[in-house]
Amino acid sequence: MNKIIKFIVDIWEKYFQVKRESVESDERMMQEVKVYDTMLAVPFVGKWEGLKLTAYQCSAGVWTIGYGSTKGVTKGMVITEDEAERRLAEDLQTAKDALVRLVKVPVSEGQFIALMSIVFNVGSGAISRSKLLKKLNEGDYKGSATEFLDFCYANGKRIQGLANRRQAEYDLFMTDVK
Repeated sequence: MNKIIKFIVDIWEKYFQVKRESVESDERMMQEVKVYDTMLAVPFVGKWEGLKLTAYQCSAGVWTIGYGSTKGVTKGMVITEDEAERRLAEDLQTAKDALVRLVKVPVSEGQFIALMSIVFNVGSGAISRSKLLKKLNEGDYKGSATEFLDFCYANGKRIQGLANRRQAEYDLFMTDVK
């Protein structure tokens, strides 16, 4: 399955590069969050989460399995790749449902994917109380983007892997921001 995810990531990166190059710089293709398909976020989230079929504790100390799934995970738990994919699809749908409720402005496809990734990773509660969401809903896309970079801590400690992910989300979010 890791080969399939890698293949999807490769295709997605090539597709997104071509799409980015084909959109004129003065044009923003913005839509409501609800119109986007959750599966758009699979390559990006899958790349950052990785696949682990045995439960482990993430940097925040939360029991995690599959592609970053935490719901009902216990020490010693083992799942199949199919179960990991099912959990990822469910978790991404939960993230999208939260974004549909929270985001009041149109976003581009890249912004949608970046938002899906951060909500998937830190949870909708943290985002609902964040300056990132406040600025976004005020139409301050640049200001909102910079707020991604603040979500790189676990238990008060800066985690380089989270900082790298937040930078990638920021870059993706900024693709369509002037």
